[in-house]
Amino acid sequence: GQICGLGWRGYRLALEALLEQVGQGEEAT
Repeated sequence: GQICGLGWRGYRLALEALLEQVGQGEEAT
């Protein structure tokens, strides 16, 4: 992955966003 391009912040934000979506419900696949 291009973590260097996004940076740690972008990586964390993307990861958290995915985790939130999965946590809310598997409806929005």
